[in-house]
Amino acid sequence: MPIWFPAFAAGAAVVLAGKVIKRHLTGQLARSAVADPDGIRTVARFSRARASDELLLAVAAELTVAVGSGPLEVTEDAVRVRGVDIVRLATGPEWCSLTLTRAWTGAQLDTRALEVLGALHRALVAIGVDEVAWHARQDREFALPARHPFY
Repeated sequence: MPIWFPAFAAGAAVVLAGKVIKRHLTGQLARSAVADPDGIRTVARFSRARASDELLLAVAAELTVAVGSGPLEVTEDAVRVRGVDIVRLATGPEWCSLTLTRAWTGAQLDTRALEVLGALHRALVAIGVDEVAWHARQDREFALPARHPFY
């Protein structure tokens, strides 16, 4: 057996272990992107009493201070900064939901995301929407409502 063979095998084992660890960490990060951590809710659901244009303009005005990274763009169903949706509006026959997007926050929710959630809540209260309830992203049936986006 050549003398370099054990070194080659050890190097291959290290590379393989690195790939396994990286894949595990990537999977953990992907799982955290589709679920909100305990105590944080990123989906506001409320009755459909206001026009979506008026609602999104009020949200954009409140987010201007919280985001602070350039001019905001208001579309028919989202508020954006530099082409990335910050919040997205979905409407149903009797309700609306406003979601903080992970495209803007990233997979991890940090203090900046909490500031934006607070601004969203203030905007919804200021405009006078009815029956605001905050839900975690993974609560697809809207079964566990909360009064505030985080505690």
